[in-house]
Amino acid sequence: MRARASALSASCGCSSLLRYRWGYSLRSGSPSHRQTDPPARQAIRRLGAGEFEGDIRVGGPADLKYLGSRLDWLRQRLIELEQQKRLFLRHVSHELKTPLTALREGSELLAEGTAGPLSSEQRENRRKSCSRRACNCSS
Repeated sequence: MRARASALSASCGCSSLLRYRWGYSLRSGSPSHRQTDPPARQAIRRLGAGEFEGDIRVGGPADLKYLGSRLDWLRQRLIELEQQKRLFLRHVSHELKTPLTALREGSELLAEGTAGPLSSEQRENRRKSCSRRACNCSS
C-alpha cells in the first residue's frame, strides 16, 4: 500500500512539474488552463501567427533555455525566408510585366494600323485574342 501511495505522489509531483514547465497535464495530454502561457508557448504562438519581431528569450532550466534559443533561430530563419519570398515575387512580377507590356504595345500598334491595314480575318483573330480589360483594343 505504501509503495502504491509513494508512486501516486511521485506521479502527482511529475504531473505538477510538467504542468509548471510546459503547461500540460499528464492525464489529459492537453494544455492546462492557466491564465498565462509559458514563454515558450507564447513564442511558438507568435511564430505561428507570423509575428517575427522581437527576440525570443525563455528562462528556466537549461533545456528550456536551449528551446528558447532554437525558437529564436527559427524566428530569424523565418524572417530571412520571408525576405527571399518578397524578392522572388518582385522578380517574377517584373519578369511577367515586361513581355505583357510588349504584347500590349504590339497589339495597340496593330489596332492603330501602324504596320499597315489588317485584313478582316486578322481583325477578327485580334478581336478574339484580345481581352478588352487586358488591353485597350479598339475593334
